[in-house]
Amino acid sequence: HDQHGRIDLANFWARRARRILPALITVVAVVVIAGREVLLPWAFNDLVHSARSTGLSIANLHFWRLSGDYFSPTLERAPLLHMWSLGVEEQFYLALPIVMAVALRAGRRRMVAIVLAAIGLGSFTWMIVVSASDLRSAFYLPQYRAWELLLGAMVAMARRRLSALGPRASSMLSWSGITAVVAAVVTFDHTTHFPGVWALLPTVGTAALIAAGVPQRTEGLSMRLLCAAPVQRVGRWSYSWYLWHWPAIVLVRQWSGNDSLGRDLLVCAITLGISALSFRYVESPFRS
Repeated sequence: HDQHGRIDLANFWARRARRILPALITVVAVVVIAGREVLLPWAFNDLVHSARSTGLSIANLHFWRLSGDYFSPTLERAPLLHMWSLGVEEQFYLALPIVMAVALRAGRRRMVAIVLAAIGLGSFTWMIVVSASDLRSAFYLPQYRAWELLLGAMVAMARRRLSALGPRASSMLSWSGITAVVAAVVTFDHTTHFPGVWALLPTVGTAALIAAGVPQRTEGLSMRLLCAAPVQRVGRWSYSWYLWHWPAIVLVRQWSGNDSLGRDLLVCAITLGISALSFRYVESPFRS
């Protein structure tokens, strides 16, 4: 809209489809084929249903209808459980540009910022209220997770002001973000009331990291670490790694009949290599 005075919704959604769908379809197809050989008939039937929901971008609604939260014993062996978050993301990408287009008709960037901030605040407040009595809905349904993605949208809209950050402010933001994200990784477990207010820790931490990177400086230890070639390489592969790692862990667990942390870590390392190939031969060609 800044460049052309309009929002090309069809082009936006087409770019999202090229970015998300090729690798997603590849992974789901491989997982279904492997699942047919590894899983018991009832488990394979569940896998087919979750694959269909993933293809329709409603995996979060599918797992919400089943039971429990992300750590539920009834779902922890679902090979496509992690696709719930992609469902929320795709639903967000469907709605966000429409909301922005309507807001831009009523005013300029300031109006969009006000609308997005109001929706985000409403989503966060609603999530806090609902999570007190219905944690499953607060976890899976998009209206309760929209504030997290909207926080990223607000950071993106503030890029002009963020680009003026000095080295000290940028460094403080980056270290604060790293600390918050690492703290969430280390301390959160199945006893954490999540999402709830605890969702602020990884979400705000991630937003701080993104904001710190807007000036695109490499001063300071944190920025040098995050700009290191190996770290950025993993970042480029991260979407494929997200897709591949969980189905591989679950299918290997089902095939072996037992759980092993060491083996899970080995599977994660192997899927990183698969992700590099997926990025090179599936993601990249379709994006262009």
